[in-house]
Amino acid sequence: MKIKTSCLGIALLALLLLSKVGWCGDPSPTFHNDNQRTGRTNNIGPNEAILLRTFPTRGSLQASPVTGPDGTSFLASTDSCLYTLSPEGGLKWTFLAKSALYSTPALGLDGTLHFADLSGWLYALSPDGRVKWTYELTDGSERRVIAAPVVGQDGRSYWASWNNHVYALSAGGALIWTTTVGGLISSPLALDREENLYMASLDKANPTHMRFGNFRPMAGCFGSMRTISGSIEIGSWLLQP
Repeated sequence: MKIKTSCLGIALLALLLLSKVGWCGDPSPTFHNDNQRTGRTNNIGPNEAILLRTFPTRGSLQASPVTGPDGTSFLASTDSCLYTLSPEGGLKWTFLAKSALYSTPALGLDGTLHFADLSGWLYALSPDGRVKWTYELTDGSERRVIAAPVVGQDGRSYWASWNNHVYALSAGGALIWTTTVGGLISSPLALDREENLYMASLDKANPTHMRFGNFRPMAGCFGSMRTISGSIEIGSWLLQP
């Protein structure tokens, strides 16, 4: 277990909140608030741009912060530290990963925090910072993870790496399946309400094209996906979950 409280630095997280309004209890547990990446929230934004507090980190913040139901916020930094802040902005604990963190973390329904680093390590931490599991990617030579993971209602997590692989892991961190796609995935994965998995990637054969596809959570055959320059055409794969 690597829990540290000494990661301080130069990048600042600034929080703009409604003045005289407390925490409303509606979390933002993943990139763009939900697994469908809608960006919608029941929260009301600030009426004024008033700086409430700042927090220093040693590296830059390329990932979006996420918040839990109690107002705890989680920050992934390029200094390899995962910072956890109280609703009042105080440091609760930090976790030191093996390399820089660029992807936005994701919270499971049980509060498990999922995130990954640029060396291809995947992490799952309990709300108090204890390591639940880690998983090392071994496929290919370029294993960095930029895309935010997504976590299903059953605790399964889905990840994409620059080795052109997509991974499904159980709630306990065991590999369920992996498959290859046609190019780099940097944008967050998404799950619809039927647990279909969506991702977008560069077309390896033609870097001016974009691929977009989804994996359906049912038995079936492996399909293909096409790309069209200047537009996106959807394809799908059918996989046993």
